[in-house]
Amino acid sequence: MEPEDRTLLETAAGKERSEDSSYFDDLATGLADGSISRRRALKWIGAGAVAFAIGPFFPEQAEALTRRQRRRCRRHGGLPVEKGECHCGYQCGSDVAGCDDNPACTCFKTIENRGFCGVHGVCVPCTASSECQPGWRCVVETCCGEPTCLAPCTEEDVEDAAASHPIGPTSDGT
Repeated sequence: MEPEDRTLLETAAGKERSEDSSYFDDLATGLADGSISRRRALKWIGAGAVAFAIGPFFPEQAEALTRRQRRRCRRHGGLPVEKGECHCGYQCGSDVAGCDDNPACTCFKTIENRGFCGVHGVCVPCTASSECQPGWRCVVETCCGEPTCLAPCTEEDVEDAAASHPIGPTSDGT
């Protein structure tokens, strides 16, 4: 943040700020010259501590993948996905691991750019997940060559997919 954007401490201290000063410099200067009371400084520090402490209770805001996770996903031929049920989406021919340690399930990247645990199936073209059956998602980068609707990864779906191989082109290229 630029020094000219820091108006709260400038107002409290009533002084001009130098180009390279920081909030801590402003706070220390304000405490030293008496323009900021100890009570106000403790309130600011307490508010910062509370904000830091409640951060872990909001995990959706911190779902970003690390550089290492993105690199590992790409090395296996996958598509890194920041949000959703899984974080390394399948691409035709990739070596992406199953979802939830279930080899019959695959992590896909939806057209909405979210991770989705699903089962390979018949290619049913789509342009949005709203066009698919309830619970199904429109996923990209399958062997269908275009986005396709796929079922979620539930025990019944996995058993059905294993028991009967669908006729026609499938999302895994078989």
